[in-house]
Amino acid sequence: MRAIVSATLLNAPADLQADAKGMHQLSNIMAATGPYQGVVAVVRKPWLDQNLPLATSFVRAMVASLKWMYDPANTAEAAAMLSDAAKVPLPVATTLLPVIIAARGAGPVGMVDPAAIKTVLALRSRFGLPQKTLTDVTRYYDNRAYRAATGTS
Repeated sequence: MRAIVSATLLNAPADLQADAKGMHQLSNIMAATGPYQGVVAVVRKPWLDQNLPLATSFVRAMVASLKWMYDPANTAEAAAMLSDAAKVPLPVATTLLPVIIAARGAGPVGMVDPAAIKTVLALRSRFGLPQKTLTDVTRYYDNRAYRAATGTS
């Protein structure tokens, strides 16, 4: 028996690959939920307390790499690197790169968006098992390493 799928959620680059095969995008995560925090690097607070200089170095390197990726002068090289790392054809990576760049919004490069975390917590509260209410963004977000890496307050 063959399964029939009417719709599914796809992350990039699978959404672009589906589009290239003639599938139709009905919506996207931002339209459905509002700001949404996707990929992040995560550590436990006790680890961060003991390793703040190391975490700061990591964040500094991430911010520098993101700024490099967002620089239009690096588009071709960034797309080639994305193609290789994501194991997708170069045309897909070339289409995906501006999507990744646009998804960051207007906020500072590499900064986690507390409003987007709030959306994640609301979704986990509604659909997660076991059921529990998650509302305190500060319990899940500590920007000390980001502030130290970027010199912001």
